[in-house]
Amino acid sequence: MGDRVAEHFRLFNDAVRRNDWTGFLGTFTPDAMMTFENVTAGPYEGLDAITAAYQAQPPTGTMHLVADQRDGDLDVVTFGWDAGGGGTMRVRWRDGQVATLAITFDE
Repeated sequence: MGDRVAEHFRLFNDAVRRNDWTGFLGTFTPDAMMTFENVTAGPYEGLDAITAAYQAQPPTGTMHLVADQRDGDLDVVTFGWDAGGGGTMRVRWRDGQVATLAITFDE
């Protein structure tokens, strides 16, 4: 597991527990893009839209890493929700920040 992925999970889970998304959202670039598959949400273009999405419908479950494959600035991460279920995240990084986050939930 790479440090950037571990930090992403740590910040996400801390945000869920505290219901404070400031630290987690601070890791996204201003022009970040977040998309989802297998759920009706998004796409969200730009940090303002991503922030509004987390404020309107904050996740309530924590997650854990299952597997991580890295190819330069792209991480493909399989995750599990601690309450069950899971999915895959494709995270593209730019200068240490999340530039794109594409999330596919298991059906």
